[in-house]
Amino acid sequence: MSRPLQRSRLVDAENGWCLRANRVCACIGVLRYFAAVSRLGDGAFWYALMGTLVVVDGMAGLRASLHLAATGLVALVLYKLLKRWTRRPRPFASDVRIQAWVAPLDEFSFPSGHTLHAVAFSLVAMAHYPALAWLLVPFTASVAASRVVLGLHYPSDVLAATAIGSALAALALWLVPGVSLFASASPRPALPRAGRRGARNHKKEGPALPALRASHRGVDQSSTIILRGSFAGRCAAL
Repeated sequence: MSRPLQRSRLVDAENGWCLRANRVCACIGVLRYFAAVSRLGDGAFWYALMGTLVVVDGMAGLRASLHLAATGLVALVLYKLLKRWTRRPRPFASDVRIQAWVAPLDEFSFPSGHTLHAVAFSLVAMAHYPALAWLLVPFTASVAASRVVLGLHYPSDVLAATAIGSALAALALWLVPGVSLFASASPRPALPRAGRRGARNHKKEGPALPALRASHRGVDQSSTIILRGSFAGRCAAL
C-alpha cells in the first residue's frame, strides 16, 4: 500500500473520530461542561492555582508558582512556534460537518496549546504538591477531551501536545534540584550529635556486653561455691 493512500486513510479515520466526538455536544449539559473546562483551561484555572499556592503555603507556594510560571512561559513560546511551522487547519475548517462549539483562540490546530499547558502545569504542580493529583488529573483529562469534542483539535494534536508537555515538565523538574514526581521516601531524621555518639558507643560496646555479663555470672557462681564449702566445713568441725 502506498504512503499517500495510508496517509489518506489515517486522515479520514481521524476526521471520523472528530465528527463522532463533536456530536456529543448536541447534549446541552455536555456542551456546557466542556465549554466551561475549555474556558478555565485558557489560563484562569492555572492563575487561580498559583495564587492559591502563594496564599496557603507562603514562600514554598511562591517558589512552586514561579516554577509553574516559568514552565508556562516556555510552553507558550514553544507551541506558538510549532503552530506557525505546521500551520495545520482546525477540524471545523477542514470538514464542514464538524462544528466549532466555542471560538478558537487562533487559526491553527497542531499542537493543542491547552493540552500542552495543562499537562506541563499538572506534572510540575504535582511534583511540588502530590496531593493535588486528585484535582489536576481529572481536570487535565477533561481539557484534553474538550479540545476534540468542541471541534477545535484532532486527536493527534492532543496526543502530540501530551508528549510535548510531558517532556517540557520533565526538563523543568530536572532543572530544579529537589523537586521530582518520583522522589523516594523521606529519610529518617538525623540523630543529634550526642545521640549519634551514643549510638556509636553502643555499637562498639554491644559485642562486649554478653561476655561481661557472662563473667559476672561466673564470679557469682564461684562465690556461691566457696561460701557453700566454708559452711559445710564448719558444720563438720562441730
